[in-house]
Amino acid sequence: MPAAVEPTRPPTASNIVAGWAPLRPPFRALLPGLVQAEEHLNATGGQAWGLRWRALADAMGDPSGCTLALNAILADLGITLGLADTGGQWRVVLTIARDASTDEIRAAHAVALLVEADGWSRLKRCCHGRCPRTFLDATNAGTRTRCRLHTRPKRTQR
Repeated sequence: MPAAVEPTRPPTASNIVAGWAPLRPPFRALLPGLVQAEEHLNATGGQAWGLRWRALADAMGDPSGCTLALNAILADLGITLGLADTGGQWRVVLTIARDASTDEIRAAHAVALLVEADGWSRLKRCCHGRCPRTFLDATNAGTRTRCRLHTRPKRTQR
């Protein structure tokens, strides 16, 4: 059994990234993080963070590979679980063990929660022509087939 990992800083209001709560569709609360995750999944360039996210996109279709890739992203970011007293109520929270990009943490957290709620089937490749983009389907039914670049905007009512 692996040894427990202790965060270098105790969970406080200033270093809590987000609380854990089981989710179900619609996943509106995850949208900001999922949009950032899609940007990371489709980034071009050789930055270390881009390569980590590319490994997740490349593992699509292999749940074990996707899990290893996302766990590597979370470990590289120094994210750990902790317990915090939030005004008399205990909550399981993600904490940051070192300085890391808040945007990337939010993105990785959103992907983890989406997968927890509905599995890796929400990680998809765009079906529009030869579009190589990877996206995360946060629709209620999980039926989205196109990335944000190839999705029609919703019409406003007159």
